[in-house]
Amino acid sequence: MADDTPAQLEFLQFHLPSLTPGTYSVEVQQTLTGPGIGGSTGNTFGAALSFTVAGERLLLPPTDIQAVFPPEGSLLDHNNVLPHLVLGRSTAPWERHADPADPESPWLALVLLEEGENFATQTYPLDKLPGVLPGFVAEPGEAADAQATVLTLNDGLAQTLLPATTAELKLLTHVRRGKDEKGVLGEELAVVIGSRLPAKGVRSTVHLVALEGRYPGGQFDAGSGQVALLSLKSWSFSCLRRFMLTSKAISELQATVPAADLALLQPLLDTEVTGQEAFLTQVGQLLGHEVPASYRADLLKYAEQSKTFRELVHALQPGTLRLPGRGVAENLLGAGFLPLAHQFRDGQQLVSWYHGPLIPATSTAADAPQPVRAADALLRYHPSTGLLDVSYAAAWELGRLLGLSSKAFSVALYNWKRSVAQQQLVLQNEPLHAAPLLLTAAPATAPPPVPPVVSKWFADISLLVDLPFGYLVPDESLLPVESLRFFQVDALWMDALLDGAASLGRIIGQDVQHEQALNADFRFPYREKGLSGVLIRSEIVAGWPDLVVLGHAGNDASTPQQPLRRALLSKNVLLCLFEGPLQTLDVQLKPETMHFGLDDSTTHEGAYSKLLRGPKGSTTGQPTVDPVPWRAEDHRVLDISNLANQIQQLQTRTTAPDSAWFALEMIEGSVKARFHRTI
Repeated sequence: MADDTPAQLEFLQFHLPSLTPGTYSVEVQQTLTGPGIGGSTGNTFGAALSFTVAGERLLLPPTDIQAVFPPEGSLLDHNNVLPHLVLGRSTAPWERHADPADPESPWLALVLLEEGENFATQTYPLDKLPGVLPGFVAEPGEAADAQATVLTLNDGLAQTLLPATTAELKLLTHVRRGKDEKGVLGEELAVVIGSRLPAKGVRSTVHLVALEGRYPGGQFDAGSGQVALLSLKSWSFSCLRRFMLTSKAISELQATVPAADLALLQPLLDTEVTGQEAFLTQVGQLLGHEVPASYRADLLKYAEQSKTFRELVHALQPGTLRLPGRGVAENLLGAGFLPLAHQFRDGQQLVSWYHGPLIPATSTAADAPQPVRAADALLRYHPSTGLLDVSYAAAWELGRLLGLSSKAFSVALYNWKRSVAQQQLVLQNEPLHAAPLLLTAAPATAPPPVPPVVSKWFADISLLVDLPFGYLVPDESLLPVESLRFFQVDALWMDALLDGAASLGRIIGQDVQHEQALNADFRFPYREKGLSGVLIRSEIVAGWPDLVVLGHAGNDASTPQQPLRRALLSKNVLLCLFEGPLQTLDVQLKPETMHFGLDDSTTHEGAYSKLLRGPKGSTTGQPTVDPVPWRAEDHRVLDISNLANQIQQLQTRTTAPDSAWFALEMIEGSVKARFHRTI
């Protein structure tokens, strides 16, 4: 898998198109002069041509939208993040103008609205838009049956949420492009940033609105009454409040919560609850009554969890897939074994050892002879505990069941085996005088090639495709919430799995003998180099789907590897497989999905701050804007122009702030967490 992550990003103020949408005419005139030229017909000739440059204004094609942040449907805490949208066409924000007299004024902006606010959206046909949108006139090329979504809100809310001037509008729109390590420039993308922070506990909807011609003279023309705007794209997310009574929270609450009540809340310790009402309900159930008003506010304050990507990734607990143990079982538990209930054929309920294909370190178990006729041939006995090890037997039986579940695979495998067996019988029954001919025609005795459907199935299963999660991680305690677990893939377990699948049609002892020579076709293909990997169970998997995961064979970044396979096993569980050893893992955001945000203020409660960057992006030794200024604090709308001016003063810049520089200052750093394998 190629690594297309840029080594660095460049920010540009704008990318103006060569021509903006509209009707143009070209006139050409030619005058000929010279001896004998002229007369009644004249010597001047001309031609005229009119053409129209069309551009989207009613709806943006989905292919133009590269990304949005926060992601659609996200439930994570993004209350310190400015929403943004990435456009694949870098000229899109400047193809029309908010101020007709200013070609550098973008016509697009983001408006964040919260549930409960007074706004509405409605779809109108093209012929109805002139009566809804002030100054709207249909353009050449727009289909008569075209429709558009109109966002309507009152003038007071519109003036609060929309950028006040084109100067602010410009600061919120820029272009960025990647550059690889060789200096080769990548794709240019346009980025539109919002100026309002999402609120906790409510559903937020962001609209990309068209502001063409709405800022004459550089000021927003709200008019009076209702303000109607074209909505080109919208998406929603929620910043659900999360609560957890930690030991630290209990300590803080001792000053206001009676000791008897705190004792009743112990069952809720370190249990995360989503939503304020759900948390208060659970607390009330433990108390036996509603949460008293005397400490309700403090309880919510100290129990609330604020989880950013930085906090989540640095809170991941690394380790390997094993449980701690003592005594005679310590070695087995340390090797990834678990004692599981085992029902024997005679009905006995006993306990046997089991481990899946994902083990803490390379297996030292003795190789098992294969092929085998039944899973029981792979049972092992641990004399130290007096228990059976069913790991390889379970793998063999699972392979057999998975093979049977695929009709295409099982039929193709059976037919291929039958053709191989028939060929062997023909060779055995040929007369002796044919032997010299066979020696000179060796290719004719080679078995038929393995069918592609069979090869593909074995290749997929070798990378754990379609293996039930319970076989990979037999107990949840091996992979706790917010954890990262390194592992090696046990080649013996995989050999047993593959042999179980290959056993279809293997009935009598002679079948086993026939397959001895074919065994190499069904062996684990990564035996020599090894297969290793990592399982990540965390909210970052669901919250940041473009997560970058890079592996290194050593303790530094000199040997980077892309995953051989990357798979989402559930909403919050990510599997990454690497060929060869895995010693170090880097987890970070892609530069393309970086977001713009703030930090909690350390000097003003409830406010935000922003640590600034130097010209090359470093925050080392840089000043901080604290607090960040509001334009409408009750609506969580930032004063973008004032913020830019404060940054300019702190950075002692002599040039006026522009959108490229503002984006560099506002972007959240490329958070990278490095994890080292310790076993």
